[in-house]
Amino acid sequence: MKTVDRIALLGLVALVAAGCAGGAGSAGGSASSAQSVITLEEIEQGRWGNTYELVQSLRPAWLRPRGAQSVGEAARGSGVGGQVSVQAGQDQILVYLDRARLGGPEALRQIDPLNIGSITFLDRAQATYRFGPGHLHGAILLTAR
Repeated sequence: MKTVDRIALLGLVALVAAGCAGGAGSAGGSASSAQSVITLEEIEQGRWGNTYELVQSLRPAWLRPRGAQSVGEAARGSGVGGQVSVQAGQDQILVYLDRARLGGPEALRQIDPLNIGSITFLDRAQATYRFGPGHLHGAILLTAR
């Protein structure tokens, strides 16, 4: 009986492991990566008055806040016990040019797309790892040419 239980447990572990590894293939990874980067080729294919128009045209979802939608959600998600201090800028997606913080999405309106080599969207975890706390909705990283 114990052998049957062990075989069933091993089968379950193998099934779970196979399910977790499913998205690691090259097709799944490249589709996700393609949606998080606007390449120089994409930038050069269109004519936009500013970088905000470019992002709005090619990746409009980047301009919509995501993640915790309220201070209460942020508190529950972080396990702080219901108290969270919200700093300026946490209520919007933040924009960086190389490593310089420019502000919110409206800062994109001041940037000529011809000066940009690539644009990358960083989710909350990636933006926090790269730039520190305060990126509740992620960040848009512009790389200059």
